[in-house]
Amino acid sequence: MSDTSRTFGSRGKAHYAIVDFYCQSRKRNVNENTLNLQKIRINTILADWEENYNVIVQENQIIGLNGIIVQRWSNKWSETKSPSTMNNYISFLNGFLAWGFHVGLIQEDYSRILRSQKLVDPETLPEEERPVEKIYTHEEVEALLKVIEKRQDRNWLRDRAIVSLFLYSGLRREEVSKLTIKQVMKYGKGNIYCQRKGGAWKMTNVSEEWYQYLAPYLESRENTDDDDPLFTTKGDKPISKMGLYEIVRKYQDDLGLIRGSHVLRHVFISEVEKTGGIAVARDCANHKHVRITDRYDHTTADERKIAVNSINYFGN
Repeated sequence: MSDTSRTFGSRGKAHYAIVDFYCQSRKRNVNENTLNLQKIRINTILADWEENYNVIVQENQIIGLNGIIVQRWSNKWSETKSPSTMNNYISFLNGFLAWGFHVGLIQEDYSRILRSQKLVDPETLPEEERPVEKIYTHEEVEALLKVIEKRQDRNWLRDRAIVSLFLYSGLRREEVSKLTIKQVMKYGKGNIYCQRKGGAWKMTNVSEEWYQYLAPYLESRENTDDDDPLFTTKGDKPISKMGLYEIVRKYQDDLGLIRGSHVLRHVFISEVEKTGGIAVARDCANHKHVRITDRYDHTTADERKIAVNSINYFGN
């Protein structure tokens, strides 16, 4: 492994040599986006081990790691992660631990300690124990947009344009973070040309309703060029994925709503499916298969109530 002076964040730890070594060894099997996700996950886990479990991470070895630490780390993280998310981390970490043992970074193979949790079908749970549905009512969507205007933060026009873009396009955070002004303005109202998950560039549909929020935001910016980032920080830098999450979260917290930009994607896909059908929703969501889209398709309790009360067998 070559020497490196690169560090991870302010901790000054030489994680990147291990990260690059691991990701290069897997480069033939995964795409670039997956590699980037792996880098983030490894760095996050290594930093947590060092900060909270007295593990020492060096470029050619990981010192102090043992099975008890691996299990304690898993137990702690599972307190704040959903079972499905934790299963993804465990699957990923087991692969990294097996690889680390194979190349001599770790003295023992700890990849068999952690086991994925068996996911419970929510439909088999009592009603009061079922997880909160990942969907907003129309009233909650309206309240979310209004609370942004009500707060009147310095960047409220930008924030409203961001939240409404998630609601009217279903784009992911990584897709929104890369947008430029040209990509949303050049191809006519209702069209955004952007890099989707997986790396492919595609023309993406956005509701024309969104432009009522975009226009005042762009008018508030001065001396912009077509190639400038669409959404920027105070220093005119593109807003990161985490920055987008934090912007959305603070307004959701004001209303006590489910957190995150991904719930807005659920809302968008559910709305499209109601009017255009599952195949249209699949294409708007940039999914390969309808079965993936089906996970995002939700109904509210009121919609189900209206639906069953609308049954009319006798045409009266």
